[in-house]
Amino acid sequence: MSSSSTKARQWHASETMRKRGWRAGVLHRAASAAVKAPTGFGMPGWPATVASAMERVAALDRSDAPEALTDLTAVEAALREAPDRLGADALDWLCARGVLG
Repeated sequence: MSSSSTKARQWHASETMRKRGWRAGVLHRAASAAVKAPTGFGMPGWPATVASAMERVAALDRSDAPEALTDLTAVEAALREAPDRLGADALDWLCARGVLG
């Protein structure tokens, strides 16, 4: 993907957010990603990212993790298909431990 097409998408998203609000911008990007790559959450490398993240999650002490992170099979499915299903607390917990980055 070229840098100019990435910049164009970023510009369009920011303009949509500026003119119609952040929810409209996020909705537009999500719909666009779902149409272009429904099995990759909008990114070609997403399945490999999820696999790597799941290895890190399995190795962590999850005793203080939100309940949404109890069933690792469900966590993996949610990360692959619709990460927002995990909820903000679970995603925050994963991000705070560097699982997704």
